Amino acid sequence: MDDAVNVIRLLLGLAGMVMAAHAETEPTAPAMRVAPPAPMFELSDATGAVVKLAECRSAAVIVTFFLSRDRPSARQIQSLGALRKKYGSAEVAEFGVALDTGSDAELRTNVAERPVDFPMLRCNRKTLDGFGGITAVPTTFVLDQNRNIIQRHVGFVEPVVLEGDLKIILRK
Repeated sequence: MDDAVNVIRLLLGLAGMVMAAHAETEPTAPAMRVAPPAPMFELSDATGAVVKLAECRSAAVIVTFFLSRDRPSARQIQSLGALRKKYGSAEVAEFGVALDTGSDAELRTNVAERPVDFPMLRCNRKTLDGFGGITAVPTTFVLDQNRNIIQRHVGFVEPVVLEGDLKIILRK
């Protein structure tokens, strides 16, 4: 009887080791990441014109938070121009959101020094909180066609990286 119990224990032990080894070699599915929705902002530019994210019809959106006198921010804003030329506004919309606290006149002057062909908007607390806060500038968000945040880049990001994000959204 003791021999039978020992054999059963041995077999159960071996079965446990086989199952553990199989679990270690079994590929695990990547963790699913749920993309949070971007806040549906309504922000004004330095001239007072209001821009609403909800009215944007582009397939993908890039939102860059910046300071107009910050060198990496200026470099990021300028680098977005190449993406606009490549994809056009029907596929990709871009927004610059200024964190500057100066007057509209100062913002107009700063923006005029680095002309771009997409809206440069003034940030408000609701939008800043909606994006989860900003810890450094520039900070760039990539939104999909459903206006979910699929990527957040802190600091200057090369256009080729943003293009990789866009290719996923645009399926190119």
